[in-house]
Order: sequence, then C-alpha cells, then structure tokens
Amino acid sequence: MAISMEAYKKVLHKQIRDGTLSEKTARSYISCMENLCEQLKGKEACTDIADAIHTLCSENEQTPKYIAAVKKYERDVLDAPKSLLYGQQLQELRRERQKPIGRPLSLEEKTYVHKINALRNQKLKLALRIQVASGLRIFEVANLLPADFEFQTAGKITITVREGKGGKMRKVDCEDAWLSENLKKYIAAWDPNEAVLFYKESYLKKKAGELGLLTHDLRRLNAKQRYREKKAEGESHREARRAVQKQLGHAQAKITDAYIGSG
Repeated sequence: MAISMEAYKKVLHKQIRDGTLSEKTARSYISCMENLCEQLKGKEACTDIADAIHTLCSENEQTPKYIAAVKKYERDVLDAPKSLLYGQQLQELRRERQKPIGRPLSLEEKTYVHKINALRNQKLKLALRIQVASGLRIFEVANLLPADFEFQTAGKITITVREGKGGKMRKVDCEDAWLSENLKKYIAAWDPNEAVLFYKESYLKKKAGELGLLTHDLRRLNAKQRYREKKAEGESHREARRAVQKQLGHAQAKITDAYIGSG
C-alpha cells in the first residue's frame, strides 16, 4: 500500500480551512509523512512502517509525532484505523518511547569530528559542524536561515532557534573559528531562492548515516564537551548542567543528566 501525500495534504488543508486543524500541526504531520515516504521507498508500508519510524526517530521524544501522523492518515485518508500501524509493532514503538534517552556515544569523540571534517560536500560539512558546535536538534539545523546567525569575534556565533521543540525560541552560543569563517562565505554566496539553507532533516540523517553517524550523537557529543568545559571553568555540577540544559533546550534537568552521563 503506497502512501498518497497528495490525498493527505488535501485532507489537512481542508481541515485548516474548516478551523479543525492548526497550520503548525498540519506542517508537522506532513513533514513526518514525507520523511516516512522517503524512508519507505521500495518497501511495503503495511509491514515496514514501524521500522521506518524507529530508524527516523533518533530521539525517543519524536516517536509520538510520527505515530500521530500515521494515525491521522489512517483515520482521515484511508478511513481505516489500524490499517498501517497497529498491534505488536505499535506497542513496541510506544515501549521504545519509554526507554531512557541517554546512552553512551557509539564512537570515540574524535572519530565524529574526523568523519565530518573529511567530507567534500561543504554544505553537509557545515550543517553537521553546526550541530557539533551548538548541540541543536537536527530538525533545528535543517530549519536555519541566514538571519538566524549572528557572527561575533574570535569565531563566536550566536544562533537563534526560531521554533525549537514545542515551538519555543532560544538563543544558542557556540565557538568554532573554522565554522564561523566558512559559514560566512557560504551564506554570502547562498541563493535566497533555494528552499532551505542546508538540507531537509531526512536528508541530513541519511547522509550522516552513510558516514556511520547518528545525528543525535552529535547533540550528545556537544552536551558532554560543554559540560566538561564548564566544569573546567570552575562551575559546580549544578551550574554546568544548567548551562547544558539551556543550550540543548531541555525542559527537565533529568533529561540533561542522561545526555552528559559521566561527562
């Protein structure tokens, strides 16, 4: 069974006009389903959709968004609840969400940087270097625009995340001399007619995967490095954790604890 994005968008746009669905929620549904369609190319939606969601959701907190998008498609487009995602596969996804977010990095810290620095694709290299330097979620990197960067002295950059998790805005400071210099050049040459500054979230995850990297590991890497830096500056555990929590946009300190681990 192929997923029809045309039919899905038609239904969602009608619901927006009727006032029964917000534009923001519709955008989230469409983004999730487009990512799933890309992941499911050459596969059967009925049997492989749970695996596709699991692959896409490097953050456990993302899983409910994908489940909700699929359920919306089942109910409002197919008029057939439980036709794509149901039974054991749905229960396993929901259990996966309840597992602790924190886990050790799968590679040595220096390996991540070496793999990224070896990239010939400058646009991809910049996007992944931004995630390492800032700790942004990969969808936040994908949504960045030139106006979101404020370049300061000594390689320091302030990034405005216009719409992070939960629609919240925050400012993130990072420091990377190479990134600052090359990002300025890239933005100066960027064609404003292009849809995005870098790549879509699904493509960034795909290309990182081809390098043997999980994009969310780059976020964990930033958390661990920033925590160590703050401790080295003489801050207490509580102060250093708070700095990381603010940087990553976590609502709860216990989530930050899972990211920094033993530092």
